[in-house]
Amino acid sequence: MSEHRIHIALGKDSIARIAAALNTLETELIGLASFTAQERRDLVGMSEAAEALVRKAVLVLDEHDDVLPDDFDLESFQADLATLDVFRPLFARIGHLYDRATGTEMALRNDLVLNAIEGYAWLEAAGKSADLDALRKAMSQRLGRGSRGAPTPSSQAQD
Repeated sequence: MSEHRIHIALGKDSIARIAAALNTLETELIGLASFTAQERRDLVGMSEAAEALVRKAVLVLDEHDDVLPDDFDLESFQADLATLDVFRPLFARIGHLYDRATGTEMALRNDLVLNAIEGYAWLEAAGKSADLDALRKAMSQRLGRGSRGAPTPSSQAQD
């Protein structure tokens, strides 16, 4: 039985609108930061407790800005917190969309591989698998796996 975890089809107009929306996001969010893995490890994280401290510090420092040295940029500190507050819900939406996109891609890949395996089994049962045998062997070698043998159509019908 063929595997179909997901079926999604988008028309040309939908694809064009999605591409335009992505172009807009890329243009509007051009200033987003990008870090190497090492740079990410070097950054200081902010837990919920640390965030509470940061928010309180912004308020207290604003009340007592006279004690700050001239090179302490309180306005940038306040602006960074405001920016986080603006971006956080947007990034959450982007993150949820990314999770759904990744899940959709995984489901499509799953369906494709399982259907290819089932189709191969049917071709093999009919004695018509020669066109795919060389590719299957090459893939097995590339993936470092020995031949497992494709499932037979009769074994799949019993599942």
